[in-house]
Amino acid sequence: MLCRNISTLKQKRLDNEKPSPKWKKELVIHSVEAAKTIAIREINTDDALYAQECKLRYDVLRVPLGMTHKDSEKFPFESEARHWVAMRDERVVGCVLLYPNEKDQAKLFQMVVAQAEQGKGIGIALVENLEKAAQSAKIKRINLHARLVAIDFYRRLGYQAHGPIFAEIGIPHRRMVKDI
Repeated sequence: MLCRNISTLKQKRLDNEKPSPKWKKELVIHSVEAAKTIAIREINTDDALYAQECKLRYDVLRVPLGMTHKDSEKFPFESEARHWVAMRDERVVGCVLLYPNEKDQAKLFQMVVAQAEQGKGIGIALVENLEKAAQSAKIKRINLHARLVAIDFYRRLGYQAHGPIFAEIGIPHRRMVKDI
């Protein structure tokens, strides 16, 4: 229902916007800067850092939506997904998950960076690590459901919007894909 209120004009703008080349140059600078103080590490659901990852996902992705029920950030296929966390001073400040959902495709989901750490290249570094691992695993396409506020972030990383805006967990999202 919420998605029907979004204008067609906005939909067309989202379809036709292209990332600015200037921003892409800045990506490298921000990624290098973030890499000096941030460590990206792959973990699994048995790792001690998994609890911190889940708390970050819950605090950033669920609480602002009023979703306060226990484990609302978890998925049934959680243990089958690959998890990357960004660490600063022994604490998780970002994460992203990848779930191989088809033969040569996978879904990027639960991409999150702590509010105080956003804009420092951490999200970029997480996605770059995920994409390298996906290529090594012979994944050819990554798909995701982006909140509207995140579409430009993914577009700058080469993801393309497909299909109409739709509601997921009560807020507007857009399907995005990238062939790697």
